[in-house]
Amino acid sequence: ASSFTHPILPIKTYKEMETDPISVILSSFTKLEKEGEGLALQILVRPTGEKLLKHYTRMLDDIRKGETLKRVLDKESALKEMWHMTKTLASVFSSKKDEDKTKPVSHTDEIATKSIQEKLTHTIVETNIRLIAAAKTQMRADGIVHEVEASFKQFTEAQGNSLVFNEVKGRAQNDFIHRYVHRLFSDRESYPLNIEELATLYHLPLYVKEIGQLKNVEAEDIQAPLDLPQEGVL
Repeated sequence: ASSFTHPILPIKTYKEMETDPISVILSSFTKLEKEGEGLALQILVRPTGEKLLKHYTRMLDDIRKGETLKRVLDKESALKEMWHMTKTLASVFSSKKDEDKTKPVSHTDEIATKSIQEKLTHTIVETNIRLIAAAKTQMRADGIVHEVEASFKQFTEAQGNSLVFNEVKGRAQNDFIHRYVHRLFSDRESYPLNIEELATLYHLPLYVKEIGQLKNVEAEDIQAPLDLPQEGVL
């Protein structure tokens, strides 16, 4: 999975949800046939250190200094940055009257600033989020994946971000499955999330009984052997 806009913008978290989000995802697993179909959701996590935090903090500082959110995000793209540089050079020849005008901070940028500040208050980690389905036909396998992808729409934040799953095709599927089987982290698939966002995506479900075909596996209480020594061996 990847971000729809830029990972610096947050997705919706459990604080803004009325129901347990993991239940919606797990419900997709209950619709599989008992034989001939399979579905896997893999989430790999690794620490980022301070690299991303410093980078995102610089982006936030640029917005605070008056740059628009669009401008800050465009600077992440070399092509868009070249376009902005050309536009900036052209503006040098504009009238003094235009230069003296002060641009008000837009409502969108205000919301973005608050959202980014909130995201940076929690530890940032890198994730790989993968979906793999198996079925008797390609059409059915695609249908399984699309149904799970639809369940991730609940994390869409209207003024923030959302998760997008990119279909892996052709020979790239072999490499993708190899990384899945061996739990190999891919920098190309990296999606930075904070701990709160990660906890929203994956946690133990609150009410397993409400999800068909899923059961709690509870530890059994077993009596200790009667012949255990009463004293240590040392």
